[in-house]
Amino acid sequence: MVRRRKTEILVPLFPGYCFILIQLQWHEANMAPGVIRILRDGDQPAHVPDAVIDGIREREVGGVVRLPKPPPFRSGDRVRVVRGPFEGHFGLYDGMAPHERIFVLLSLFGASIRTEMAEADVVRRPAVETP
Repeated sequence: MVRRRKTEILVPLFPGYCFILIQLQWHEANMAPGVIRILRDGDQPAHVPDAVIDGIREREVGGVVRLPKPPPFRSGDRVRVVRGPFEGHFGLYDGMAPHERIFVLLSLFGASIRTEMAEADVVRRPAVETP
């Protein structure tokens, strides 16, 4: 945050890298301005599958590649439900579900129940509860 405003800092996804399609004479690419070296796989240029390049392009919005938001928790993190029918219950984070929802293992009626809920309905439970 800068002066109490959220700012977005853009950083290169692959700093210093350029993906090129080489059909013939790949040695010529070494002479392009700014090229330090070509990444190789043995004695040939390294190949990035077309599906990987297509996946990167699909995430591009306005010239910026948007990466998926990292999960809010790690598997097994202790959480507390703060909204909904299980408000006040504690559980364990058990993974992501579609549409910004998560799976939580709750101990109910002596059994461990896996339930799906909105990510916003859960907070990380501190290691030590404060009164």
